[in-house]
Amino acid sequence: MNLLKEVKFFTPHYLESLHLDNNVTFGLEIEFEKLLLDIAVDEIFKLPIDEGWRVVFEQTVDPFQGHAGVIHGGECNSPICMDEIDEVTSWKELKIVCDKLKELGAYCGDLSGGHINIGSQIFMGNAKYLTNLLKIWLVYEDIIYKMGYAGRNARSIIGDNAKKLKLILKDMIWEIDDTCDYYSLVTKLARAFSNGAYGINFNKMKYDTFLFDNTIEFRYPNGTLEPFIWQNNVNFIVKLINYAKSNNFDNDFINYKIINEDFMNSCDDNALELANLIFNNDREKLYFLYQYLGYCNKENKFERMRKPMN
Repeated sequence: MNLLKEVKFFTPHYLESLHLDNNVTFGLEIEFEKLLLDIAVDEIFKLPIDEGWRVVFEQTVDPFQGHAGVIHGGECNSPICMDEIDEVTSWKELKIVCDKLKELGAYCGDLSGGHINIGSQIFMGNAKYLTNLLKIWLVYEDIIYKMGYAGRNARSIIGDNAKKLKLILKDMIWEIDDTCDYYSLVTKLARAFSNGAYGINFNKMKYDTFLFDNTIEFRYPNGTLEPFIWQNNVNFIVKLINYAKSNNFDNDFINYKIINEDFMNSCDDNALELANLIFNNDREKLYFLYQYLGYCNKENKFERMRKPMN
């Protein structure tokens, strides 16, 4: 199957479940613009969803910076989410929240980011898994960012709060050797990217077990009120980490690219190369390519819930 041709005719769907592992937890930070903060706080509170959903102030999305005591925009934070929780799934609640924000007139424009926090326990305290993630990120960072833009331009403030890691990472990657333990590596990364204003924020990583606010934060995606894009971004990030943890991780191939500074620019063939590495089925590859190529920004054909990915 020629996936780059097939994706032009592909119709993705918002899924009931991604079938992620039980040890995967995630939290979402939905930045939005225009809507008055007080209205958002009141209306989200009224929804029939987990009380952990809350709307907070986020100054980067308010172009007026709260002048005259009126605050526009904000950030809607999810509780700790899992892929499936009985009959009330995080995905159903995400759609309820996004639909309500759209109904109230909120939108995600040039100032909005879409941050995803993944529970650090996914690395199982294994420095090798985290090192592998850094390596594949270094090689494919441009492609990862473009997928996160979801068919739009990068938001104007991304250079201030979600800078690329490449310039720092390529100089320090060889300083990380097999003797480096997990906690030393996390400390090294937190110091190297100390202000947290990069595409990945390592400053919240504390332990190797489940604990509130013990996360690795991915800050590069554009903000969106389309639940499909949130779901697709979560699936991509988790599968990227899973590949870094797997026995199939091609260390020789990735090291060769790093040594030769063969960092993949955002062209279609390189995107397909990344998809072939991290996904083990054509369906997920098509979901990734659909968003990477920007089809998700042309027509929202994915509102209806569908059965989980197998």
